[in-house]
Amino acid sequence: MVKFHFFSTLKKALLLNLSEISDNKKTETLREEGELPMTETEQIRTVRRGRLSTESTKSQEEIDQWYAERAAFRQRCKVIFDRVQPELIKTHYNWYMAVEPNSGDYFIDQDELAVVQIAHQKHPNAKIHVFHINQTGVCGTI
Repeated sequence: MVKFHFFSTLKKALLLNLSEISDNKKTETLREEGELPMTETEQIRTVRRGRLSTESTKSQEEIDQWYAERAAFRQRCKVIFDRVQPELIKTHYNWYMAVEPNSGDYFIDQDELAVVQIAHQKHPNAKIHVFHINQTGVCGTI
């Protein structure tokens, strides 16, 4: 019986996080009775900002602008891809091709991550787009 009371008191003390109790009356009650009633606990919940927070969400205009910029960037890269695809599809089928549209450079490799690393070594701060050298140019499967 004594062990059970000790463990239930210890469990309550751990759940209440006694180091954060600042009210002297609660501390005295705890010392006198050996436990703190569950009704005296207050949970302080911190509000965390995340992607679902209204403060960090973008307006619909900003989202539409982002999609338009991405589509325009992909189209600039697709022009370069379409120019070299017929030659590369014969010799490098199912390889990956990274395109940097500002310089017109493109890089090919069998591994998708390797081609991205090669492109970033040559153009460290540039945005690149990766194509799959096949009939569609799309990476992955549907």
